[in-house]
Amino acid sequence: MTRLIKGRLGYKFVIVNAKGGVGKSFATTNIAGELALRGYNVGIVDTDSQGNAALYLGMQPEDGLFKALIGIQQQDETYLPVPLDQLVRRVPNDSYLAPMRDGSIPEHPGTMYLLPGHSNTFRIPYMLTDTDAYSDMLDTFVELYDLDFILIDTAPTLSFFDASIYDAADGFLFVTECAMGSMSGLSDCYQRVMRKNTSRAKRRQRPADIIGIVPNKFVGGKDQSDNAATLGSTFGTELVFDLIKWYKTIEKASSYGQTVRAFAPKTPAAYQILDATDRVERRIAEAVEA
Repeated sequence: MTRLIKGRLGYKFVIVNAKGGVGKSFATTNIAGELALRGYNVGIVDTDSQGNAALYLGMQPEDGLFKALIGIQQQDETYLPVPLDQLVRRVPNDSYLAPMRDGSIPEHPGTMYLLPGHSNTFRIPYMLTDTDAYSDMLDTFVELYDLDFILIDTAPTLSFFDASIYDAADGFLFVTECAMGSMSGLSDCYQRVMRKNTSRAKRRQRPADIIGIVPNKFVGGKDQSDNAATLGSTFGTELVFDLIKWYKTIEKASSYGQTVRAFAPKTPAAYQILDATDRVERRIAEAVEA
């Protein structure tokens, strides 16, 4: 399978839910890896202090985002930002390379890059004074590495930094478990995006795309099945992706620092990543070509 969208995109989309533990980092790293297999250059920005995006790709969490936006403290107590090319890390090939659906090896895979986050990320909203710095940084990321996509992995805890993240986004991909707490977090974020789009419309700006909703970590049972049905009836089957069933393979892949496709390419756990990325790619293609 090759890329569906021709020409460089620089499309920035946020993986979001105002609830922790729903699998945002898993979705971010695995969809990013699959997009890279299709020939896209992909960047990931980790805005969560846990640094899971790095860990899931076999890398070490670092305060890259903090140093890019705030900097390193100098002797006079000021902070000097670090150039982005000193902070971005190239993701190792064996973290994401895998056979395609037909078993063939990708001839021209894209490259993955990570701007990692770590323990100081939570300080950014308290120290960032330039409201355009985050958006400018994303644009620089695109230019430096010829990126087609930037996926932004978000923290569950809301902060003033979220305004910058939402303003810079071209689209949103929601991730939720089929549980009441997660679905409440989904609803909160969805309404926030709708309000943001209303504000954009008033300023005659392009609205952010709603790429879809990924029901994640499905293990079965009546409660989860009922909640999955509620998702479909509330948001519509066009927005709600197929269920991502939670397999042991997924946990093992993350612990080995690989995407599921790289770790176990011919398993049901891997094929559902393929299907989810198909929908992401088609939805973005429709949005950018509209």
